[in-house]
Amino acid sequence: MNTKNLFSDREIFTDELVLKQVEKILQHPPFANSDILRKFLKYIINETLFGKPDQLKEYTIAVYVLNKPANFRPPNDGIVRVHARRLRDALSSYYDDQREDDICEISIPKGSYIPVFRSLSPEYSKPDVQIDNQFESDPEEKIRIAIMPFKTFDETNSRLAFADNIGQMLSSQFSHFPNSRVLSYYTTQQLQLKNREIKSIASDYGVNYVLVGNVHFESSRLRVVIQFINASTEMLIWSDKYIYDITKTDLFETEDLIVSRVMNSITGLSSQLSKPAYKKSDLSTLEKPEVVEVIELKGNQRAKKIVSF
Repeated sequence: MNTKNLFSDREIFTDELVLKQVEKILQHPPFANSDILRKFLKYIINETLFGKPDQLKEYTIAVYVLNKPANFRPPNDGIVRVHARRLRDALSSYYDDQREDDICEISIPKGSYIPVFRSLSPEYSKPDVQIDNQFESDPEEKIRIAIMPFKTFDETNSRLAFADNIGQMLSSQFSHFPNSRVLSYYTTQQLQLKNREIKSIASDYGVNYVLVGNVHFESSRLRVVIQFINASTEMLIWSDKYIYDITKTDLFETEDLIVSRVMNSITGLSSQLSKPAYKKSDLSTLEKPEVVEVIELKGNQRAKKIVSF
């Protein structure tokens, strides 16, 4: 299949615009009343926006969307094709309502699971500022956050996907965080591949805070360690560790629990987070402060430590 032709209009849409369009679609009754259709659409959109459309196969959708076992065999079970047909019908139903304020049309061609993006406005054109530099023109005093892809040393596809999904979900949740902007997850994936340092990310993208994490799997347990870091000074603001028994907890449910706990913790810190007063051009010359306040959260308790250097 010629993937390039499917993306003929993709370049004119930012990730933010596509995700806003998806949120509108999810309010449509066929999606609002079906967990499977919502999950199906969000999965194929996220994989496409994050540069992995070639992974949208019948098998991967069965495993990651429909919770089928690893030994699932598409030739013997047409469940994915059934729900794909439902998804196409639901999208057609949404756009049949002639929504005049929609700019982007999302469709799923038959024989493919890769979404196609088509402009509904002939006057819509590429933004003047590229998405990677989306913070440059932000006139508001907002906190700027980068969610780095979570690392794991386990090479199993399902566990690699688990670690990556946590980063994707946190990126989505932080986009709704009050007075904040979030660097696109696709961009942070590329930055991680290039082994970019935190201060370099802060300088190039105007990021104030970076969230990083790693996932460790044992025979029956899962451990996730997460850190929230001041990007300009590289000082630790908050960290926590989560441990789950993976023999008793569904991995999708575990992802939701982790994301919920992280967001609750960061929300508790929100009043203490602020956009630095210095300019981006000053980042490279900053020296580490002599005194740093580190906040640790354990359960519902908060403790402050003053650390001298």
